[in-house]
Amino acid sequence: MLNNKRAYFLLGFLLISVVYALYNIYLVEVNNYADMPKKIRGVYRLLSIVTVYAIGFYFLKKYNSSWIRVFWNALYITIVSLLILIGIYDWSSGHTLSPAKDISSTFYTLLISPLLYTTLLIVNRTLMKIAEK
Repeated sequence: MLNNKRAYFLLGFLLISVVYALYNIYLVEVNNYADMPKKIRGVYRLLSIVTVYAIGFYFLKKYNSSWIRVFWNALYITIVSLLILIGIYDWSSGHTLSPAKDISSTFYTLLISPLLYTTLLIVNRTLMKIAEK
């Protein structure tokens, strides 16, 4: 289907950007977001994280550098584990401290935004240029 790395990058970037935009437009920027049950919001967040992870995993397979996929997997596993722990505490106690909410929101935004995907590929490209010299 796609035969060059640039096309893979652009398609992966586009799909992740669409997921990010759809989540923000249809779930966050609506009037009833605050009234939505926390468990439903959690399910939507989990689905968006899994979707972006799958998109990134699929499109990063095209790159010869295995460290990118290892880093992608390790980062997602670590951050998702942290988010799950915060979520379990929140669901069981009924509330979470404000700093924990801020941290989880920041990590969540990092996971579904195209920033992480783009940064990994920029770092890979830079390292490849350094290795060629």
